[in-house]
Amino acid sequence: MSILPGLFGLTAGRTFAFYPPILGIAHNEWRFRRVTWSEIVVINTRSGEEACIPRSIIGDVSANAPVAIVGLKRDVEWRDGLAVPYRRPVVELPIAVNDYVPAGPREARPHRLAPVVNIRLESHTPRKAVGIFLLGLVASAVVGGLWRPRAWQQLKPGEDYASVIARLGAPDTQRMFVGTNGDVFRSLDYPRKHFTAILEGRTEAEARYIGSVDSRGKVLGSGLPSDLDILRSIPRF
Repeated sequence: MSILPGLFGLTAGRTFAFYPPILGIAHNEWRFRRVTWSEIVVINTRSGEEACIPRSIIGDVSANAPVAIVGLKRDVEWRDGLAVPYRRPVVELPIAVNDYVPAGPREARPHRLAPVVNIRLESHTPRKAVGIFLLGLVASAVVGGLWRPRAWQQLKPGEDYASVIARLGAPDTQRMFVGTNGDVFRSLDYPRKHFTAILEGRTEAEARYIGSVDSRGKVLGSGLPSDLDILRSIPRF
């Protein structure tokens, strides 16, 4: 059976990750098993479960990176032991009590104007109290927006390359630097998210997330307290 272009490099037992990852499976690391006329069969390296992915949703394959990435054209979820296309549920709004919906075409429904209800504040309600209440609502909305987590705050200490791109997608650019003690540093640039993720390890494959910096090299956050000195000591590369 002919294999899709780009998958030849994965037939020799090399592991890879799906992007976007399959919903419902936490460990996103797979090996190629076999191919049929309608699907490819892969096996999860941790659980040993097999997943059949339709060939029609297999996208681009990046097999030249340290961790190969197989793109999916649409979201896939794990359901009852099978990998199936994910369908977002459609929520139907409930009909109001005593409201009648005719069976004919929508255009045949009579157009009714919404009733006008006069809203009047009681004279004993202080206007100052109403103003304070409205200001409190605005302040709550502003504080909620400020506490929304940024992209780099989604990363956790010790995440590897495959885990980072599974969360944030492939970086625009990436570079590598070898320190004086032989440690390998990898930088994954996300300019549209205004930060660069830094990974460090004894080898390129063992590099794990230690923190993030902005475009000027300022440390935004570190994975562990001990990683902060490492981020400040390495040169920009």
